[in-house]
Amino acid sequence: MTEEEVSKLGDEAMKCHVNGDYARELELWEKVVEQRPDHPMLKHNVAFALMNNGRFVEALELFDELAIKYPDLSRVHNNRAVLLLRLGFELQFLAPAFVLALETSKDIPEFTRHLHNLCAAIAFGTDAGATSPLDSLESVLPETLEHISPKEFLATNISTFKRMIAAFKKIASYREAFAAKRWDIAERDLESAKSIFKEIGYAGFSLDSPSKCLKLCRDTIGTLERLSTDRTLKPDAVLEKFKALFHETHALQTTNPDDVMARFIDILGWF
Repeated sequence: MTEEEVSKLGDEAMKCHVNGDYARELELWEKVVEQRPDHPMLKHNVAFALMNNGRFVEALELFDELAIKYPDLSRVHNNRAVLLLRLGFELQFLAPAFVLALETSKDIPEFTRHLHNLCAAIAFGTDAGATSPLDSLESVLPETLEHISPKEFLATNISTFKRMIAAFKKIASYREAFAAKRWDIAERDLESAKSIFKEIGYAGFSLDSPSKCLKLCRDTIGTLERLSTDRTLKPDAVLEKFKALFHETHALQTTNPDDVMARFIDILGWF
């Protein structure tokens, strides 16, 4: 297979990843690795695709192999740490993985991407208990940034990244409140996270989708609760409300095809 043909397979695999077709993505990366078996980042892509297909044990085995053989590949450490989170490893095992993921970053932009990935995986990965791993991540900032940040910007970078973690703590708090249907608290925490991101000038992360999902869930569950308790509701009014919620959910699903909240469309369609 020519270099151009291998490159086309890689391009197609990346498109599959963007479109959420992880099964096809894995198939393509495996074909690429057959042609380029000594390329570590291509093997990383196979491990990442395995993880996204729910084949966690196989993914971890490959990540471990790559981490030992290529200890300076920061992306391997980053996604291995994300996988350990998904597998539910306890904090004492996660902290060293966090350190490796961050201190192997080559520069501040790469450090920022990896810190963001870890924070997002922690904050959005569970409905409760995210504060401890985020605290652990914050505690290793000075140690890891010393290896990467220019000395004259070290204090500023530590402060900025602490604020980023604070924003993700608000997102974690939002998710806990969301799961408990404490809508006002969830909305407040989400707005606080937005405010912190704006304060630090971090434009790499949007919270528009969670805001829309919060409103959609609040309206849907509120309507269901009214339906079960309010005997004065007229069937036509209920039907129109559910039609409106259905269309709102469909619009959300169209713009965010991977959004778990869009599963409401099944419930609303039934109504």
